Amino acid sequence: MQRLVPPKPGLRSGAARLGGVLARGGRSILNLLPRQAYTVQMGVSRIGGHRVFLVNAPETLRSVLVADAAHYPKHRYIEDILRPLIGVSLFNANGVAWQQQRRLVDQAAAHANLRQAFPLMQAAVTDLLDRLDLSVGAPLWQADVAMAHVTADIIFRTILSTTLDPVQAQTVHDAFRHYQENAQRVMALSALRLPTFLHRRRCRQMGATIRASFAGLVHERYRATERGDAGLPQDMLAALIAARDPETGARLTADEAVDQVATLFLAGHETSASTLAWALYLLACQPELQQQMRDEVAAAWGDREPAFGDTRQLPLTHDVFRETLCLYPPIAFYLREAAQPGGCLRDKLVGQGDMVAVSPWIVHRHEGLWERPDEFDPGSFCTEAGVASARVAYLPFGLGPRSCPGAAFATQESLLILGQVVRRYRINLAPGPSPMPVARLTLRPDTGIWLRLRRILPEGAGEPGSGS
Repeated sequence: MQRLVPPKPGLRSGAARLGGVLARGGRSILNLLPRQAYTVQMGVSRIGGHRVFLVNAPETLRSVLVADAAHYPKHRYIEDILRPLIGVSLFNANGVAWQQQRRLVDQAAAHANLRQAFPLMQAAVTDLLDRLDLSVGAPLWQADVAMAHVTADIIFRTILSTTLDPVQAQTVHDAFRHYQENAQRVMALSALRLPTFLHRRRCRQMGATIRASFAGLVHERYRATERGDAGLPQDMLAALIAARDPETGARLTADEAVDQVATLFLAGHETSASTLAWALYLLACQPELQQQMRDEVAAAWGDREPAFGDTRQLPLTHDVFRETLCLYPPIAFYLREAAQPGGCLRDKLVGQGDMVAVSPWIVHRHEGLWERPDEFDPGSFCTEAGVASARVAYLPFGLGPRSCPGAAFATQESLLILGQVVRRYRINLAPGPSPMPVARLTLRPDTGIWLRLRRILPEGAGEPGSGS
């Protein structure tokens, strides 16, 4: 099989990098990276008077994310830029507030186990396939929008016991895109100590649009629970409302419940949608690999619908998913802030308030940590070198106490969606330029991922519209 080197932004000169920060619409941070970022163990630079440590060495990034995680909380920029969308909740809180929220959310998550979630996922995928049938034979199909819809629908079903219609899904997708564009501008301008009020206002507008898609449902359920109404759904929202902190007895208010649902919604659908869209693009580039996956699904599932646990029968599909996460990690940068003076990383003093960045995008493509890091090769996870690299330099879900608690959920839904889509359709590239990744709050394709779908029909049947 021919080796594939999928899209990656080119390197820029210093002048171009500065122009990228100030360009209309704001460039992705990936456009600002020098070549040395992919080779150094740790880099130290200054942005707008702030010292920034870029940590790549496995032992050092584990110090930041695991061993000394309390000394390197989420950077204040993260709390600031996400507040219009998720308040101060599990993803952007720090310290005692984060610890209490984690205890409450962990209680709720115990009620949303994978076995209970599977039929809800399967129902959402069935609706996805019905929508995709309408796109068969069309000149263009936007994979990233379709994946955002199905993953958001799964979150709505598992957390709120309701579905997400196409109009709502498109509204949320567009609002997330605009939110991220403006959030990136706020972060870049803040670092340069330039005015941000216009982009902050847009963030507040887009955040309100996204929250409006579920805030009313959360408040109504909260009121119904307080009244003691009978017959309420026993979903994750019910578990969030019922959760009590075992140490303090505290519970979430209605507004705090909205914040946590917003966090779960952002983390639970946006990141999976990004990975799935890139996986479908990579499969469209590799028809032979796509057929091998199709054969694997057919051997494991036959003509029946998959049942809980069946995704474990898809090792190749799992490797495609893992390799996509490696090349296109949905969160490209983890930003931390030194909370105490006198810290030290690789014999360099780290001052209080210094930014410390760990980048899955860079670590996964680091020339000293992986063989052929820019190539798409799902088989690399089966080699001795690939296993050794993954053990020390693979962190799409983070590491340590702030690692993603929904990794197993995301894996199950992604394998289910990939298996069902590949079984039913041939996925082909569409004419036009290749999608280019842009890293803002999450990693997204710059202008979408546009593909073509062809329905796989029984032998002897013609393609729709072929005249057969």
